[in-house]
Order: sequence, then structure tokens, then C-alpha cells
Amino acid sequence: MAETLTISPANLKYIENGLQSLNENIRVVNGNVDVVNQHVDLVEGKLESLYTDFMLFLEADRKAKELQLAETRIVKVRQELDKRFGVHDEVRRHAVGILQAADLSMIRTETILTRAEEMMLNAPRYWLAPCLIALAAWLGDNRSLAEKAIAEAIKRDSEKSTLFFSLVCRRSGRLDACNQWLSRYLGLQDPTQLDREVIVLLDAFASGLLGPDTKGECSKAIMNWVSELSKQPRFIEDQKQKWEIALKSIVNKGNHSNYPLLKSYAQEWELIVNSLDAAGSHKVFKTHFSEIMETELVLDHSLAVEIDAILDKLSGEFDDEELPLRRDELRMTLIIEQGGDTKEADEKFAAQKEALAEKTSFTQLLTNAAMHPEVSNAGIATQKLAIALSLEWILMAFKDMTVRYQSLVPNSIHYNLVDWKGISSDGRNENDQVQSLTQKVENDKKEALAKIKPSIPLILLQAALILIGIKFWPLLIIGAIWLIISLNGLNTKKKQVIAQYDKLLQEAIGILKSLLAEIVDYRREFQTLDKEYKPTLDYLTAIEPQQYISNSFSKARSIL
Repeated sequence: MAETLTISPANLKYIENGLQSLNENIRVVNGNVDVVNQHVDLVEGKLESLYTDFMLFLEADRKAKELQLAETRIVKVRQELDKRFGVHDEVRRHAVGILQAADLSMIRTETILTRAEEMMLNAPRYWLAPCLIALAAWLGDNRSLAEKAIAEAIKRDSEKSTLFFSLVCRRSGRLDACNQWLSRYLGLQDPTQLDREVIVLLDAFASGLLGPDTKGECSKAIMNWVSELSKQPRFIEDQKQKWEIALKSIVNKGNHSNYPLLKSYAQEWELIVNSLDAAGSHKVFKTHFSEIMETELVLDHSLAVEIDAILDKLSGEFDDEELPLRRDELRMTLIIEQGGDTKEADEKFAAQKEALAEKTSFTQLLTNAAMHPEVSNAGIATQKLAIALSLEWILMAFKDMTVRYQSLVPNSIHYNLVDWKGISSDGRNENDQVQSLTQKVENDKKEALAKIKPSIPLILLQAALILIGIKFWPLLIIGAIWLIISLNGLNTKKKQVIAQYDKLLQEAIGILKSLLAEIVDYRREFQTLDKEYKPTLDYLTAIEPQQYISNSFSKARSIL
């Protein structure tokens, strides 16, 4: 007789406990996997944050090193300037001093001549040294020595010396001699290759210090320079480009920290930043030009005092030999001012270095005077005149810049949240965007839930136990219990996924609404800033050259 296989209740209990333990272990493993995934996400987030912090550290470290290098370099540059050209500063300090001493009649002519001779010996190639000899000889009525000194000064630097003697003659009231020297100076000029001291002539002319321009020599020369330059190929285009560079140099970029979500999620973030900076430039431009044009030109001193200021400026001009070091000094200064940010410093340096060029065109000189007076050494009267004469090119550059940035303003802003791509033009389509985002997350949730299903081998095993259990009921119980435990595990997993996606959706909707609010704020701010375009354009258009030529020391009004 065949043996009957029996399973005792104790054996069945053992099997049930084993299955429960197995199922519990499976749940624990699943839980551990979820914890590991959470830790992986956390580690990824921390790594991303660490990378960002590390890059910020590298940038801050680079700026700190550049700042330290600039501070060290500028000291060396200034030491080199003092070592090689310190004697020039000493000569410069004596130039106007000799004229003022003659006015006061407190110092003997012999003493002045002796001191001038010492300067001549100490600065053997400097143009101003023989000029001092000529002044001393003139004060001592030594015509022969004066003529020799003048010849040597002209030999060393014809243009500076000629302008110097023109101003000295004007200071002493010798208008005929002043006009002769001035005529000679103007005849030496090439409007495409002007020396930087022409700014001194413009200062004197625009301030009315040269007296009535009865023959119109200065005004004719200035207009002829502009006319000659305007005949060159691509002249207008070149002027627009130069003025665009000059205008951009006075606009500081904002940090726009009030748009953190646009910065993080918007694909057009760079366009947003550029459009805000560009729109904000209108007010900057108007402020810059109005401060110059509306500053009252008050010449409340005597003619001698005002001419002395012009002579100080001329004698204080750096010689060509000094310019490379002066340019280095300027760049190091800008790096220090920008806290080590070489990119920002170089952008500003590119706009200002033309003011320290050995030779420059008349139109570039006007640009330097209008935008970088601290570098070009231009007075307020010259700034006014430079802006008035350059007005056509300023307006063209301003309009072109405005049209260009307005064409780059994004019509729509794209963003990406939880692998969902959204789009909005003005932030008003919030309901549609929320609905679209919700649909995307719900679809993702359905896909994730669809993936939660028992494995085929496990189902087959459980089915086999149940089928076999038809004849051997203990196996039926085992299979049924195992199936129920597996199904409960799947339901738990699905509940976790649902909770996870519901939380994700809630957070994403919050970010989306805040992001759309930032788009609204961006559009509103841009429109507010952009409204300054017309007032700025109207202000510039109303400027007329004739308004800014002073006749403080002229009996006849100078008209350009």
C-alpha cells in the first residue's frame, strides 16, 4: 500500500512563520532600498551644492589673488613712474609757479632763471624744461636766451610748446601773440592723429579763455576736423560703435537677486538679465549727461587764475614715454575697484584706455572727454562741448542699442520643473500651466504605479503551490498566505509612490506659481525701466552746441 504524505500542524506553522519572515525580509529590503534611494538623492543634492560652493570658492579665490596681484603691481608701477619720471613732476610744479611769482614780484628774476636752469639740467629731454628757461628769460627781458629756449622747446615737442606759449601770451593779455601761436598750433594738427593736449585747447576755447574768436580760427578748425573725419569710409558706423562701447562702460550690471526662481529654472535667464540692465541704462545715461550739461560753468576768478588752471592741466599731461606705465596703473586701479574681477575691469579698461592713447582722432578725443573726463583730463566746459559736437553719434548709438536689446527681450519664457517643460509670456496662464503640470505628474505617477507588480516567476510559484494544494491542502494554505502577503506588499509600495508623487506635485505647483509671479514682476519692472527711453531721448535731442560755449572772458559772443 502506498504511503500517504502528511504534514503535521507544527510543520505547517513552521512554514507559515518562514513565509512571513521571508515576506518581512522582503519588506525590509524594499524599505532599505527606498532609504538608499533617499540617501542617494540626498548625496546627489549635497554634491551639487558642494560643486556650486566649490566653484564659488574658486571664483572668490581667483578674485582675491587677482586683487592681491593688482595691489602689488600698482605699487611697483608707481615706484617705476617715480624712479623714471619723478623729475618731470618736479618740473611741472614749477611751470605755473614762475608766472605766479612774476605776478607777485616777490622773487628775483635771477633766482627764477637759476631754478629753471637746474630743471633744464635734471630733465634733459623733457619739453617743459626749456619752456621754463624761456619764461625766466622773458621775465628778465633777455630776448636772445628766450629765443634759444623757445627753439629748443619746439624741437623737443612742437605742439605742446606752441600751445603752452599761446596760453602764456593770453594770460599776459597779448592777444596778437596768442593768436599767432594758436594759428601755428592749429596748423600742426592732423584730426586723425591728435595729441592728447588738444583737450587743453578745447578747455580754453569752450570756457572762453582764449578771448573772442573774431577770426573764427578755433571754431573753423574744429568744424573742419569733424568734416574731414566724416568723409572717411565707415565713419558713421565707427562712431556708433565707439559710443556704444563708451555708453556701456558707465552701466553697472545688477545682481537681480529678486528673481531666484527665474535664475534657477528659466532658459532665457541671460536674456532677462541683459534686458533689465539695458532698460535700466536709460536713466543712467540721462543722469550722466544731465549732470554734465546742467552743471553751471562758473568762472568767478581772474583770467590769470583760470589760465593757470589750464596751464596746470597742460603741464600735468603725461608724456608719451610714461603712457605704457600709466595704462598699467589704470588697469590695476580698475581691478582693485572691481574687487579682483578682471573681466569687469577689462571691459571698463577697454573703454577708458583710448583716453591714454599716444595719438587719437578728434572724434575719439570728444568721446574720451564726454565719458571719461577723469582719465582724459577734460574740464566741464569741454565735456559740454564734446557732448554737443558728438550728439548725432550719441543719438545713433543710443537708438541702435535700444532697438537691439528690445529685439532680444524674450516673448516667452521657458522653464523645466520635474521633467515638465512649461512656457509663459506674462505669467497670466497660471491655471493652464498648473493643469498641464498636474497632468504630467499624474501620468508619471500612473507609469510608476504600473511598474509595481509581482514578478512572473513568483506568481507562477504561488500558482503552482495553490494548484498542488488542491490535493495537498497545506500547500494551498501556504500559497494563499504567500499571495496575500505579496499583494499587501505591493499595495504598501503603491501607497508610498502615490504619497511621493502627491508631495512632489504640491511642491512643484508652489514653485510654478512663484515662478509665474516672478515673470509678472519681471515684465512690470522692464516696462517701468523702458519708459525712461523717451525722456532720455527727448533730453539728448534738445541739446544744442551753441548753448555750451561760454563767453565769460569775451566781449563778443563765440558761436560755433
